[in-house]
Amino acid sequence: MTEYDNSNKGAAFAPKEEQTLILTGSVQDDKQNKNRIAIVKDTDHQGKDVLSVYERVGVLYQNESDTGGAPDYSGPYKQNLRMAGWRNVSESAGNYLSLKISEKQNSQQQATPTPQVDNELADSAPF
Repeated sequence: MTEYDNSNKGAAFAPKEEQTLILTGSVQDDKQNKNRIAIVKDTDHQGKDVLSVYERVGVLYQNESDTGGAPDYSGPYKQNLRMAGWRNVSESAGNYLSLKISEKQNSQQQATPTPQVDNELADSAPF
């Protein structure tokens, strides 16, 4: 039996009732890297209140494409990756984003059109 591969995939759901965004800001590490953070009030598995610190790893922008199957959101993820998100609805979980991480596409490759061959000219070529 083959196991399902969840590599580079994920999902984001609505926060739980006990989760509350309380602060946002930044922290600078010893290498002078400034990291954006969010602090969420939550509870641990024993029911104790905790403050969870989340570091910003990417940004998702709403896409305006009408192409079928295109993600609803996409943007940079970590250093050289791209994250895409599709809106979905589940009976048990409600609204959520299905996420996929992939290699960042080279914008120059996307902008370069494929050369068109003139068939008449190609047919009359001596070689």
